[in-house]
Amino acid sequence: YTKKDGRLYRYYTCSKAMKRGHDTCPTKSVSACEAEHFVLDRIRAIGKDAELCRETFRQAVTQMAALRRGLKAEAKRIAGETGKVKEEVQRLATAVSEASNGAREALLGALEKTQQRLTTLENRAEEIRGQAESLKDCEVGEEGVARILEAFDRVWDVLHTPERERILRLLIEKVTYDGRTPEVAIT
Repeated sequence: YTKKDGRLYRYYTCSKAMKRGHDTCPTKSVSACEAEHFVLDRIRAIGKDAELCRETFRQAVTQMAALRRGLKAEAKRIAGETGKVKEEVQRLATAVSEASNGAREALLGALEKTQQRLTTLENRAEEIRGQAESLKDCEVGEEGVARILEAFDRVWDVLHTPERERILRLLIEKVTYDGRTPEVAIT
C-alpha cells in the first residue's frame, strides 16, 4: 500500500517485479480493490451457475470425506499409541514401587514424562472427537450450498476483514494476472 494526502491506496505487485526488478513486468502493480472485486464477482457467479454449484458441492463433499478419513486414521493411530503408553505407565509404576532410592528417582522422572505423553494423547483424542462432531454439523445438501452461495453478499457485508481474508484463503489457492494480456486466472 501507499499513502497519499492521508488516503491509503492498496495494490498488488507482480512477484517477478518484486524479485527481478520492475522492468521485468509490463504491469508492475494492479489496484487491490479492482482485483478483489473481480475475485468476489467470480465467487458470486458460482451461486448463479447451476453447474458450478454442483461442482462446488461435489468438491465440498470430497473435502469433507477426506477430512473424516484423516480424523479417523489419526484417531486410530492415537488409540493404538495410547494403549502402548498406558502399558508403559503401568510398567513404570510397578518398577517405581519396587525400586530403591537412586533408581526410583530416575523411574519417577520417566513415569512423569510418560504420563504427560498419555495426557497429550488423550487431549488430542478428545479434540479429534470434537472435530468429528463439528463436521457432522457442517453437512449440507446441494440445495443448501446453492442457497449459501446465493446469500454470499449478505454474509460478506457483515464480515470483518480478518474473517474475509480467512474465507478467501480457504477458497482461493492463487490469483494470477498476466499484464501483457490483462488476463486474470483464479485457482
